[in-house]
Amino acid sequence: MDSFTKLSPNKIFENFIKKLKEEGRKSITVFNLGESIENLRPALECEVCELGWPERHAPSLEKLCRLCKALDSWLQASVLNVAVIYSKRDLSRASLAIAAFLQYLNICLGEECTFDLESMQSYFHFNLEQYLQPSQKRFVLPV
Repeated sequence: MDSFTKLSPNKIFENFIKKLKEEGRKSITVFNLGESIENLRPALECEVCELGWPERHAPSLEKLCRLCKALDSWLQASVLNVAVIYSKRDLSRASLAIAAFLQYLNICLGEECTFDLESMQSYFHFNLEQYLQPSQKRFVLPV
């Protein structure tokens, strides 16, 4: 077993944020979808937006909208801003958050959207869609 696999999920996440900073990414906000990571804040040295979605359940529409508006505001504020969507144990939460954000961009911003939606949707389809629960797919994927 290599040393990487011995690290806790929290340590792996701390190392990821540290690597982003070493690469020159200084304006980072973590959008935490799961249980609170309040104890990690000092080590992360970045903003954390706690959303607290329940595990294996759909978040309320209010929470989805709050996330989408917060992500949009943060990313539109500066091209140097980085958003990290974090869910410690459940990739379906992160996948749902990204799917909802892509739908939000498509519906709310339309032609005014400055993001590369085609690349983002392609990445989502090939890497994250598989983690959505069937009930989540009904609401966020085009028919």
